[in-house]
Amino acid sequence: MDIGFSCFHKILKRIEKRHFLCFGVSMIVGMLTHLYMIANKISNWDDLTCPAGVGGGEWHGRWLQPHVYRLFSIWSIPAINGTMAVVLLAFAACFIISAMEIRSTAGVALTASVLVTFPAVASNMTFMYISELFSLALLLSAIGVYLTKRFRYGWIAAIFLIMDCMALYQAYFAIAASLFVLMVLLELIDAKGPESGAEAAKSKAERFFDRSEVRSGIKYVLVLGASMAAYLVSLKVSGRELVSYKGMNAIGEQSAGQYLRGIARAYHRVLQYFVTKPESYLEGVPANLNRFAVVVLLALLIWFFITRKVYKNLVSCLLYFFLLFVMPLAMGLIYVMTPTQEHASTVMTYSYVCLYFMIIALAERLGKPVDGRSYFARALALLAALSVFMISYAHFQITNEAYYRSLLAQERVKVYLSHVMERLEEQEGYEYGDPVIFGGNWAPEKPPIMYRDMDSAKFRDFEGLAVESGFLSLTIRGYFIRYFFGLDVGLPEEEEITAMMARPEYLAMPVYPAQGCIRQIDDVWVVRLAPN
Repeated sequence: MDIGFSCFHKILKRIEKRHFLCFGVSMIVGMLTHLYMIANKISNWDDLTCPAGVGGGEWHGRWLQPHVYRLFSIWSIPAINGTMAVVLLAFAACFIISAMEIRSTAGVALTASVLVTFPAVASNMTFMYISELFSLALLLSAIGVYLTKRFRYGWIAAIFLIMDCMALYQAYFAIAASLFVLMVLLELIDAKGPESGAEAAKSKAERFFDRSEVRSGIKYVLVLGASMAAYLVSLKVSGRELVSYKGMNAIGEQSAGQYLRGIARAYHRVLQYFVTKPESYLEGVPANLNRFAVVVLLALLIWFFITRKVYKNLVSCLLYFFLLFVMPLAMGLIYVMTPTQEHASTVMTYSYVCLYFMIIALAERLGKPVDGRSYFARALALLAALSVFMISYAHFQITNEAYYRSLLAQERVKVYLSHVMERLEEQEGYEYGDPVIFGGNWAPEKPPIMYRDMDSAKFRDFEGLAVESGFLSLTIRGYFIRYFFGLDVGLPEEEEITAMMARPEYLAMPVYPAQGCIRQIDDVWVVRLAPN
């Protein structure tokens, strides 16, 4: 026992204080941000269909999910899956600050905060049955990036870790790519000044490939390429085929023209997100904070370009602008991976958080002696920290508004459908377990429940957030009743429901709550909820 405690004590002593700080801030901010989701049971349509067991799974190319989800809970339990999602993100944050060499208290705290409050995390949480696996994918990606930089042969493990990340969720490959690009940029900024006489005597090719940032960049590209290749090979070897899901089945199988369009779309979407056309949930103050952050980032990049005299070396200058050109592409890499994807979902945009990482990492480097301690540098660092802090708070606010709106929708639909079920139970001859079809689609201007109030339009781009109309769609109604009421209503397919809605007997029925809105047709109980 003493030996065990001694070993544990030695391990703790080797952990830097910044990592304790990073983990602690991630846990505190993460739990506060997502407490409403973790303390309640807020479902969306996918969560209703996966109360137990892994969602997504092998048919989405996420072949690792069935092998690891039992480490958490086979049930969609927020207290387990939600809490573990935050814990895994906290560990990921520690590897990210190490990879970017962020050491200041403010830099560590801001990195941890913005990572756990980014809207993609809230979107992940709405898919509670799988939320912890999203976080595990990010952790594997972050460890792979860290090992590649930290150890000479760390790239070997990194290939398999990033491959496993994709086997849990493919879109987080873009996070690894963005971190690699950012690390090369930081290495270039941290590089020493003018070349020595011995260096100048070398040929241009020798000088180019002798640069540490060039060698690092080549290594990172090879790691990413090998990871993607390993993932694609793993799919072929296992005999699994990707289903048509958000363009994921098209990975590695598109024409050159489609990939070029995907590249152009990646730049366009990143620009829209941060500047020209933000997502609906960012409109207003959050969008303006993002624009301010972009201005601060440009000021930081100009400052380092001048103070580090990057412009005096042609190779450094070209590398600097090349990395700045590639960074948005790396953040929007999902559009290149899936060129048929027109607009990535909230879950898929997690790589955009790397823009804030760039601001934090650059601001921290303002305090180094080479930049002096000018008032401008101090002011710029303060503005950078303030912008990321305010954005983290804005994300905290957006997250909790989204959670509250989703819970409200769930409770409203629960009350509405309870009245419908009461009417059904009153029908002579009805028995629990009889198949039931709930027919009817509402016109947008005539909903059964006022689902357009309380800023529901604000969250139209927020994937995973359930408003009333989502719960009341043709097939989800049955799942909702089975999940929350514990009643078996048969769960017919959409084609079966549509066919019933086309029958003359159905069309002759009045609309709920009028008398006669429920009747039995061919041994199936039919409830007409809407005129369409």
